[in-house]
Amino acid sequence: MKLRPLINKPVNGSAFNHLVAERIKLQKEYAAADTTQAFKLTPAAFAREARRIAWPRLKDAEALRETVKLRVQFERTIDTHAVAEIQAMLRDLVRAYQSVNFPGPITDQRRFTFVRRDAAFVELNGMVASEFHLSAVAALIATEKYPQSFGDCIDQRAHEQRLLDMRERIEELDAQIAKDWTASDLTFDATGMAFFALGKGQVPLAPVDNAGERLCNWLVRQEPASS
Repeated sequence: MKLRPLINKPVNGSAFNHLVAERIKLQKEYAAADTTQAFKLTPAAFAREARRIAWPRLKDAEALRETVKLRVQFERTIDTHAVAEIQAMLRDLVRAYQSVNFPGPITDQRRFTFVRRDAAFVELNGMVASEFHLSAVAALIATEKYPQSFGDCIDQRAHEQRLLDMRERIEELDAQIAKDWTASDLTFDATGMAFFALGKGQVPLAPVDNAGERLCNWLVRQEPASS
């Protein structure tokens, strides 16, 4: 899905300036969206996705009930090695889910290697449970106790598509900026070398392949730092 232009074309000002303004706006939006905070799931979305992975055939309300029931089982105080190992795995997963390394819950069983303990694995099987069920409990605990460790994203697939759309539009604008300038958009030095007028003699036209990126980066650097 291609992005529509994000800025209305000004009544005054060249079409070239309009392209540059749209490119700068998109560049800033892309930078803000391409962060760990923007990509990591919100607490509610993180916990919901972990439940979906653990109980793919249940509605979310039913999966939540199952998660809470298992949490009670996992957190019970029983002096057995197996249960202690499950609790240790749970603590490790809770810590992991707070980190930037997990924008979403584990989806590949091989990624449980860093927390896996043999005795816990056997005990989980005896409960007719899996590491994904343990993951759902860990996500519930982590999002309840440490909501500040989670992000702003509700749907990571949609977020990734939005980034791809913005990147594609930026590339389209770069191609247009490289060829759609007119003489009035340029200035020349004593040697006849061409510069962008918007760049106040600091951004040469050549090489044109990355002219849009160079011009917009320079203009962004000239903006006053936000307090």
